Amino acid sequence: AENAARRKRGQSARMPQENYYGWLVNDKLDELRELFPVD
Repeated sequence: AENAARRKRGQSARMPQENYYGWLVNDKLDELRELFPVD
């Protein structure tokens, strides 16, 4: 939605930004699984 509005204004589309917490969780996934076991 944001990129469509940017194109109407003649601006270039924005690339997706990496989510800090996404890679933080992925990096610590094994430790988190030990803390919160899933049946």
